[in-house]
Amino acid sequence: MIKKRTCALIFGDNIAYLDHIAPLAALLDIPLIVTENELFELANRYYPDLVILHYDWIEVTKRLVPEYDVIITNLPAFFLRKLFRVAEMMAGKKILSIWVPHGNSDKNFPFEGLPHETIALIYGEQMEQIFKNRGVYEQIPHVLTVGNYRLTYYERMKTFYNKMLASEILPHLSSEKKTILYAPTWNDGGDTSTLFVTAPSLIDKLTPKYNLIIKLHPNTSILDMNGLQALMREYGDSVLFLEQYPPIYPLLDLADFYIGDISSIGYDFLQFDKPMLFLHPDPNLPLHQVGIQVDDLNEIDQLVEKEQMEFSEKRKALYQEAFAKAPTRDKLQEMIFNTSEKALDARVI
Repeated sequence: MIKKRTCALIFGDNIAYLDHIAPLAALLDIPLIVTENELFELANRYYPDLVILHYDWIEVTKRLVPEYDVIITNLPAFFLRKLFRVAEMMAGKKILSIWVPHGNSDKNFPFEGLPHETIALIYGEQMEQIFKNRGVYEQIPHVLTVGNYRLTYYERMKTFYNKMLASEILPHLSSEKKTILYAPTWNDGGDTSTLFVTAPSLIDKLTPKYNLIIKLHPNTSILDMNGLQALMREYGDSVLFLEQYPPIYPLLDLADFYIGDISSIGYDFLQFDKPMLFLHPDPNLPLHQVGIQVDDLNEIDQLVEKEQMEFSEKRKALYQEAFAKAPTRDKLQEMIFNTSEKALDARVI
């Protein structure tokens, strides 16, 4: 049975991948293999219905290849070929990988590696069109539309996450204030994050009236650990900073308002049709057209609760464009496992 020969894999310490891989592995009822102890602990804490295995990175390929035929991962196939080459030669077999995106955003990500994929998952029409525009859609034998499976998982686990919020988040918030979630991206190859230039002004202007949660991208500390620590030391008493908090949907459901830049979390927030504000706005980006574009931070406190009914229909339309209707859990399993079986039988690997 192909299901028993399928696992999910996070190789390395990229916490940002966890909330994209773990929900999918749980819905597919397959184990998640991680190579870092920190990820093992986070996965066990925030995805309690998931079987998590910790293989040391030195021996992960040697242990994984004999036992599994299919791995679901955010890593590109060309990287996996190099990683698994020796283990595959020793086992006399090749692993089939399924590529999973780690968010939907307006960033200009490179797609050069995607033509090497046999199976790639996409969220919906918007990502399909990006694939076609980049000339990679026709080069991938199997492109499967899975919709917003992370939302499906959150709704399934909502009771658990409500308890988690009650114990880990709500004690840090005032019940008399509305809550703002500020989720900046990180500077991955460009000056795309608004965190260090914006956070002090946001905090000074908003915290007297609102709870402010700053959901940090896990990679932020890689580029500027000293700057991040200084920011948290100065404002840690008035703001809830979340450094390593993988599940995003509980926070989105909790928040009354969203402030962001070009982080993919903005697309996730569309589901809730709540007010959105965008820093360093670009009117050409689809996401920045469905909320208030903030050009002057001096006006941020006035703009937060400004009427946004004019954007509601635009938000709903963009969400439907970005995320197709997610299949049921049974249909998701059938689609992925059947496609994997066909790909293995055809040896398109």
